[in-house]
Amino acid sequence: MKKFLLVIIIWSAAIGDTNAQNITLPATNDSLLFSNSIVSSNVGLVIDNGSGDEAYTIQTTLGGVQCREIPSGHFMYITCNSTEIPTSQNDLVIAITYWSASSNNIWFNYNGTGNDYTGGDFPKPGGGQWVTSILPITDAAFKSNMNGGGDFRLGYGSEDNYIKEIKIYKTTGLVMPVFVTTPSL
Repeated sequence: MKKFLLVIIIWSAAIGDTNAQNITLPATNDSLLFSNSIVSSNVGLVIDNGSGDEAYTIQTTLGGVQCREIPSGHFMYITCNSTEIPTSQNDLVIAITYWSASSNNIWFNYNGTGNDYTGGDFPKPGGGQWVTSILPITDAAFKSNMNGGGDFRLGYGSEDNYIKEIKIYKTTGLVMPVFVTTPSL
C-alpha cells in the first residue's frame, strides 16, 4: 500500500503580482539543504557526466536563477548523510523548489520501508514560474539503495525539469514545520 499521503503546492508570484505569496521555509537543525552545488549541508547530488547516463543533470541558469537541469529521460539522484537521516527516520518532509512550465508530473521515487523505489509523483501547476511542492513521507528508509547510492530521485520522461532547491525536514508523526509566508519580490 502506498503511504505517500499529501502534496501541497505553493505558487510563487510572478513579478509584479502583489496578491500571490512566496513561501520561505525555515532553516532548523532538523533540515538538510541542497541548492545549486554538488554537496551542501549533508545532502549530495549523484553526478554522471555522460549525457547517456540515467543520473545526468546540468548546472544552468533559468530566468536569472541558478538551478540544476534534469534533461528529459534522466533523473536527479540525491543522497543524504546517513548520520543525519538514519534508516530509522521514517517521517520526513521534502520541499522541492522547481520551475513549473507545464502541468506534467515530476517523477519522484524514494527509498521506502517496503520498496527502494517507492513512488510519489506529483503534478506541476504550470504557469512558467518557480514553485515549491511539500511532500510529507511517513515510510522513508533512506539506505542509499538507488543508482549511485541515491536515497531519492526526480525526473520526467518527456520534458526537462529545473530544480532550484531541496530541503529535507525530519519530522515525527507528520508534524509539519512552521512555514513563514512573505510577499513576493
